[in-house]
Amino acid sequence: MSTMATENLAGQQDGTTGRTRSRLGRTLLCLAAAGAAASAANAIGGVADAESAVKVVETWRAYGYVVFAGLFALLALRPNNYRGVWELVILHKVALTVTALVYSRNDAIEGTGTILAWDGGLSVVLLVAYLLCRGWASPTPAWTPGGRG
Repeated sequence: MSTMATENLAGQQDGTTGRTRSRLGRTLLCLAAAGAAASAANAIGGVADAESAVKVVETWRAYGYVVFAGLFALLALRPNNYRGVWELVILHKVALTVTALVYSRNDAIEGTGTILAWDGGLSVVLLVAYLLCRGWASPTPAWTPGGRG
């Protein structure tokens, strides 16, 4: 068996296939970043129009879009340099999706369909990008308890 075939069976990315997969995964992350940035821009009106009782929540949501746009952009730029960030953003989106699914049983809770569609779809996009970019293959950080790497 050739070395290339052995490396591929072992899960290593190499050659054109690995670069193409990484490029596709990074493109998905760029789209996610653009979507989050657009949502942040759109949320400005929601904050401005929000009633006093929900203004803080709407502001928090708007800032969250900005943070996620930044996280997705960082992952797109260097998909293998942020160990743990992949898993955190995926966990967040999957948790929102599962929570919306549970809340959807209560007709008094509004917005669950929107969350299921957007965050559920984004969960799938992030998982696909994670697999394509091999997000788990990030190098181990050079950290020691003494603070020196």
